[in-house]
Amino acid sequence: GEVLKKDVISGVSTKSAEGAGNFKTKTTLGMLLKDGTTVDEMVIGGPLSNCKKIARLDEIVKVDGVPVTAANIGSKMIGSDVPGSAVILTVRKHQGGGLLEVRVVRMRTQEIADRRRLFELFTWLLDNNKAAKEPEPE
Repeated sequence: GEVLKKDVISGVSTKSAEGAGNFKTKTTLGMLLKDGTTVDEMVIGGPLSNCKKIARLDEIVKVDGVPVTAANIGSKMIGSDVPGSAVILTVRKHQGGGLLEVRVVRMRTQEIADRRRLFELFTWLLDNNKAAKEPEPE
């Protein structure tokens, strides 16, 4: 079956990068969440990935000082929805359980979709290049 993922920040469901341009918000932090508030994936080149302080399985417990749940995290993270605006995430680290405050700057949703698509194309080219160099089985 085809797996759909939802970027809670931009409200975009993606099948890889198809359909880019149908965004519900102007900005994103470039992450996918699981179980409501746990970081599952970060888009390479996105704000969360670039800050290098948050890791997969870290749990977001506050956004701009407000406690978050699965029910309210999307609206809290969208916030002003202005590209270049900052958000303060309070994160419970998966490794060690300590709390960490991290300032992250929102990126235009289209820009991160473009970056993700470029990464997917680059990966595809590398995979096909490797396959072309492998000797044919006799």
